[in-house]
Amino acid sequence: MADLYGVSSDFLLGRCESHIQDSSLPISLQSLPAFHGRPVWSATYGWLLVNAADRLLTFPDGHTLPFMDIVGELFISAPPFSEAEPPNGQPLSRSEVNRQKEIWLEPISPDSDLRKELQGWYRVKDRFVENEYGNRFYLDTYGSKWLAFTPETEA
Repeated sequence: MADLYGVSSDFLLGRCESHIQDSSLPISLQSLPAFHGRPVWSATYGWLLVNAADRLLTFPDGHTLPFMDIVGELFISAPPFSEAEPPNGQPLSRSEVNRQKEIWLEPISPDSDLRKELQGWYRVKDRFVENEYGNRFYLDTYGSKWLAFTPETEA
């Protein structure tokens, strides 16, 4: 089962919170529902959010793609050198973001200039995160417009 769903056996047994077995292995189409509500990386499309209930992947701009129309492989994280200066480590879950005081934010966008302009350190507030320039990302757009990484992560 662990191999089928791309998770560790400890995760299946409830021994750890991390479901990640090996982020360099592609996610199989049949295991994609196990990633509901989480972002996945595609070399073809960039970051996408998994909606297992409707069997759709959501793009940062809001349009969707059915699971059966996926072209290329999906991964838990971006492979090295797939984007300029990718952050190290795995994205935080939304509940983990709420427990942080400061996060490294990576916008989800095919526009590399926009990503570079908006990425950086953000302070976590009640309903949004904000950087020193007043740029805000609202928590309800997490996973579709931006991803967060721990303060120990350096991009």
